[in-house]
Amino acid sequence: MNGASGRGSQPHVHRPAAGCIAAIALLSGFVCNGSTARADFAIPNGDWFQSDTWGASYDPSGWQTVWQDAYGFGATWQWNYGNAGWDAIKAYPSWVVGWTFGGAYPGSDHHGFPIRVSAHSPLSTKWTFTMTGNNTFDASFDIWIATASNTTYPSGEIMVWLDVNGLAPIQNWGHSAIGQTIYDSSGKAAPGTYQVFWGNTSDGNGHTWPVWSFVRDTPYRSRSWNAGLAPFINNVAQSNSWVNSAYVMGVQGGIEIADSHGAQGSFHTNWGDFWSAAY
Repeated sequence: MNGASGRGSQPHVHRPAAGCIAAIALLSGFVCNGSTARADFAIPNGDWFQSDTWGASYDPSGWQTVWQDAYGFGATWQWNYGNAGWDAIKAYPSWVVGWTFGGAYPGSDHHGFPIRVSAHSPLSTKWTFTMTGNNTFDASFDIWIATASNTTYPSGEIMVWLDVNGLAPIQNWGHSAIGQTIYDSSGKAAPGTYQVFWGNTSDGNGHTWPVWSFVRDTPYRSRSWNAGLAPFINNVAQSNSWVNSAYVMGVQGGIEIADSHGAQGSFHTNWGDFWSAAY
């Protein structure tokens, strides 16, 4: 959710908004253009898929379609440079398990979320996807942290970037990235070495929270992940003691898209190729 460079001057959050909300039947799709905000729908395993075109106003001529069919689900878009700079995120089409800012617990099966960080759940997660087009984007997990299990606003946010082209994460000036080798709960080096960035973001209405972004030194061009997410939370908790007593509220995975350079782009995930749980 917090993906472009220069984020200190550009708040980068999901802004919940009315309009463009639909429950969509199988084998159907829904379009949001630059004047609308969201298109969300349940997917058969009890989770949720959201279009989340929160930055659509940056490119009023752009559009995005979200859809599901017999094979899976995805999004198709056409976004351009727009009026807020080349790195302004237009949308974050993403699947959601558990809680997400602006959407609370939208799915029917929360897969054990929320759960205390101190429970040391591995947060087993998998996601395989394909993309088309010439996109300025990041493909990322967004992990929501809160000090209360019934919160309206997050206390923190942890992003894990699997793939990226042309974007840099939110960061406070003066805080350089630190190379970290992240291990999964079984002790093997699952994701590899990441640069860790941190900064603050805001909902634009006075609520702020810290964001830690783990950007892999070598992007996952295979675009396939199957490992726990707990090591990233544990890494943050080592230097932020409050995280140990906080809750993991939910996980989402998707594409933060800034620009498709005047042409269409898309991503697709097959049924069975995504999963996240608190157990």
